[in-house]
Amino acid sequence: MLPMKPALIVDNDLAYLESLSQHPASARMRPVVANGLQEAQAMIADASVVYSGIFINLAFRAQDVIMLIRFCHTNKIGIPIVLMYESATPPLTRRIVDRLAVHDLVKKPFGYDELVAIIEPVVKGFDGDGAVASVADNLQAGEMASVQDSEFTPIMAGNFISGKRSFFDLYVKIGENRFLKILRSGDTFTPERIESYLKKGVKHFFLRKDAQSTYLGYCDHLTEALLNSKLVPTKVKANQVLNLGQETIGFMSARGVSDKTIRHAIEYSVMVKNLVHQPEFRAVDTVRDFVDDLASYEHGVATAIVASLMLRTEWKPAERLYRVVSLAGMFHDIALKDVLPQESEDDPALLKTPQERELLNNHPLKSAEIMSKVKGMDPAVCEVIAQHHERRCGKGYPNRYSLGHILPLTEVVAISDEFVRRLARVARGEKFDPILDMMNTVFGHFSYDVVKKFLRVFNS
Repeated sequence: MLPMKPALIVDNDLAYLESLSQHPASARMRPVVANGLQEAQAMIADASVVYSGIFINLAFRAQDVIMLIRFCHTNKIGIPIVLMYESATPPLTRRIVDRLAVHDLVKKPFGYDELVAIIEPVVKGFDGDGAVASVADNLQAGEMASVQDSEFTPIMAGNFISGKRSFFDLYVKIGENRFLKILRSGDTFTPERIESYLKKGVKHFFLRKDAQSTYLGYCDHLTEALLNSKLVPTKVKANQVLNLGQETIGFMSARGVSDKTIRHAIEYSVMVKNLVHQPEFRAVDTVRDFVDDLASYEHGVATAIVASLMLRTEWKPAERLYRVVSLAGMFHDIALKDVLPQESEDDPALLKTPQERELLNNHPLKSAEIMSKVKGMDPAVCEVIAQHHERRCGKGYPNRYSLGHILPLTEVVAISDEFVRRLARVARGEKFDPILDMMNTVFGHFSYDVVKKFLRVFNS
């Protein structure tokens, strides 16, 4: 039997949180506590920590709780989420709970031993038939799926939590573009089965991106409904986010970046979402497909957030500059979607043929060409995209431009992209400090002024 990992309890009741570590059941499953959602978000963003379950008190604002649930589904896929409530009746219907892919809804007060029992594998999972049916495919466990690698999201096998009904069909990869289904949504993954895969050297399980998107999209839908409600004050609406670029925001929070800066990042991410969903972008098929792809969208919006924060540190940019870095940051890699994995920019070994290397080398120009097809597109956006891999030392690509030929805004987007790509590697399990690595490898390729503005974003 695998040992129980700690539980994360998110609650604004300080007395309750303090009592958890005193309870005898804490010897079986150590409690990790957060008395605010921002603190919880930073803990969930830490890829080095795995939880047996995440317990969230609904005493926080509803839209904030939904935001945190979405963040869990993005950063801690497969870990059970349990919602706690203190009112006389449950504040959410069972249908909403199921569609949010939440494993249980429990009423306080209850002891820590009861909390542990909810997560322990012997406890039967709740009836999530509605959610399970919405993302199941027609394959039986043991059958093969021959689909593109890009259609799947990896989960660290050692992080997967057993004993609860799975909301996802689960696969192992057995070759390029070949996946074997090992679990149907609705079934229970026993600890013994997980342990057997780990002993065989399996490092990742895989789930379909469209299944993950089902739950993330429903979180977005509920959040937007709340933000559109006349009952929600304007000030509250301005501070909400649909969990876009959250790895970046989580990193800033964990690093102690000011609340003011984080609020700007949150509000900016909502602005970018609204911008790229306008009709002129949806009218271009390649652009629409890129925006609808979760991984591409998250990388683009995170790059745009960091670039916008760099503009904010010292410059007083006009609206046009914000729009340029927003769109260039968002779509700089659009030509890579469904052609090459994003990781190929960091690991040339993934490129197996001269044709693939040529695709990578030319993707800045191809991305600029795609964006030029959007009605009314600012030419500066296309120019920044075309240059985003050029470096002032002359060693960039595709044109090997040097100092004097590269736009200042290009460097802003480019250094933001360098950071976000490293943050993605950390999220995939690599152990290093993204900013320290940039200091040692790429800062020398950028102007001093741009490096200074980048570091000020993170108070470094």
